[in-house]
Amino acid sequence: MTTANDGAATLPSLLSELADREVLHTRSVRHGTDRAALSKVGDRVWSLAEAQPDQHTQSIMLHWSTYPNLLEYDFRLFILATLDSPYPPALGRFTGIDQASVSTVSNWFKRLRVFATWLRHRGIDRLYEVSDRDLDLYLDHVRSIQASTGTRRQLLSAVRAVWAYAQYLPPECRMSVAEPWQGRSPGELAEDIQTGRGNKTARIAVDTMIPLLDWALRIVEDIGPDVRDAWREFRQLYTGTHPGQARFAGLPRTERLNLFLRDAHRTGAALPGDPENPGAIDYKYLACLLGLPVLSNSLGLGPRSIAEASGIPVAGDFFIGSVTGQVDGRPWRDKPITASELPELVWVVTAACFVIVSYLSGMRPGEVSNLRRGCRAEDPDSGELLVLGHRGKGHNRTAAESHRPASRPWAVVRPVHQAIDLLETLHATDLLFPTRLPGSSGRKSRRMGTLTWGSSKTIRELQRLQDWVNSTFTPTEGGVAIPPDPIKHLHASRFRRTLAYFIVRRPRGLIAAALQYGHLKTKVTLNYAKARELHQTGEKSQVASSGRESDGLQRYYEAAS
Repeated sequence: MTTANDGAATLPSLLSELADREVLHTRSVRHGTDRAALSKVGDRVWSLAEAQPDQHTQSIMLHWSTYPNLLEYDFRLFILATLDSPYPPALGRFTGIDQASVSTVSNWFKRLRVFATWLRHRGIDRLYEVSDRDLDLYLDHVRSIQASTGTRRQLLSAVRAVWAYAQYLPPECRMSVAEPWQGRSPGELAEDIQTGRGNKTARIAVDTMIPLLDWALRIVEDIGPDVRDAWREFRQLYTGTHPGQARFAGLPRTERLNLFLRDAHRTGAALPGDPENPGAIDYKYLACLLGLPVLSNSLGLGPRSIAEASGIPVAGDFFIGSVTGQVDGRPWRDKPITASELPELVWVVTAACFVIVSYLSGMRPGEVSNLRRGCRAEDPDSGELLVLGHRGKGHNRTAAESHRPASRPWAVVRPVHQAIDLLETLHATDLLFPTRLPGSSGRKSRRMGTLTWGSSKTIRELQRLQDWVNSTFTPTEGGVAIPPDPIKHLHASRFRRTLAYFIVRRPRGLIAAALQYGHLKTKVTLNYAKARELHQTGEKSQVASSGRESDGLQRYYEAAS
């Protein structure tokens, strides 16, 4: 008879037999993924990102070097079981789940690393050696560490997952327990008394949210078109496709320059200048205007001397486009946009679009980030404006879903469609929120169209938007245009949380919010809006008390109700 102890020695050989098998061989992967490049069981690092349905998830990597050597074999087989096998009903109240999501598997991997390290320190090298006594001691350890109750609950849930997948594991990888902690839930064990009692995400303060949305609307309507047109012209000049470069086709460098200088004399145009050296010509951009490669030495010394002796004035920078938009009845800037500041302004406009789409739709951050070109729609019967995307939550989502036709509609107001229209004309990428601008160099640029904003990128761009507005525009009454939030920095999930809070407190708002968010029960919506807290404290609606609703907020609330 073979014991678990005897079988433990077979784990390395079992993994060796599977070494060349794909880790994700039972999972659907993103469209265009090279299956030959997928991680193999024998690799020291496993990538799960290819099976993640959300394009804003850039990296899900499992580094096995972080696990204790002997226990690594047990946990490798456990992770393989979670990727290959059905989701055990014993793990939760949810039904109809085919498999654990790769995000869940990644979280188990991280939390079980703590468990594995703790086992190794106690001299336990195999899972079959783990007893009820060991789990009780581990529970004491988890309760003693400096961590949130949510983290403690996850640490215990991961251990329960190892027990729940036992039927898919070799006997030597199964813990010697009937059921961890006699069936008590991880939430109870971690003393997570807040479980299920309202959404904990802090809403954005009204004194920040209203000006933020107001400026986002202004940027999209009044400033964005100027930035878009300047960026388009710059990209045409940079790539040699600008109509004004056609007259130089086939001409030598000197003849191109002489033709340009004659036209500049006639029209009064200036040569592009270097802002770091006042009065100096920026030859990189001069070459760009002539349809030459964008290199500082592409003109040569002869043409340079001709340009310097021409008497044509030198501008303080290389200015692109024109200023047509107005803010408070005045042009939003005195001079055209410069080439050096264009990239930042493109990101500012993109962030303003993100604020409008995210806040005025109630979509989850990942649902906004994964929107694609052509997502605007209109209901043929009612004329209602829609945004079509993919649901950002659900246990049966797969990586293949992101490349299927969008099927989840969100009812929106016209500013959302205007923001999406601006994004679609700002760049040519499929995703509306690419991580890099067109023309960026390097390997990351080649993947630009396949990656979208994640949480850290969104936080940076929202901060850039707030900083740019505050440094560019000063209110007549003093202070700053967009006051900082008193609680914490802006991040995408706070928009959805804030909108729920405001809508639910308006007439018929609870039903409107439940429909917009796709909640099956209004109880979920009430938790999201944290209504209990307000009913207990008697707090009144911040919007009503402020008396400063923007037109954008008012239009949205009327449409939603």
